[in-house]
Amino acid sequence: MLFLKQLDIKAYVTGAVQPKLNQKNLKSIPIVLPSNEICLKFDKLIKPLFDTFRKKDDERKILANIRDNLLPKLISGQIRIKDAEKFLEEI
Repeated sequence: MLFLKQLDIKAYVTGAVQPKLNQKNLKSIPIVLPSNEICLKFDKLIKPLFDTFRKKDDERKILANIRDNLLPKLISGQIRIKDAEKFLEEI
């Protein structure tokens, strides 16, 4: 996944209207595969980072939801700051 994310795949993409990467072109991308031992060591190193990324992304989504629900009501005067906590409990 990390390799494909940093790879410029424009040369492998087909389709003028609906760009796609077909299986034949995907298989033609030269990839050097490490041994299982190296993959396991890499996984051990990278897993905590991905866990942190997922946790932060979940937090970001929660905060965005709170913002999107609370801010319009605060701006319109529907609720006051002192009532915001009660409103958040309802979300």
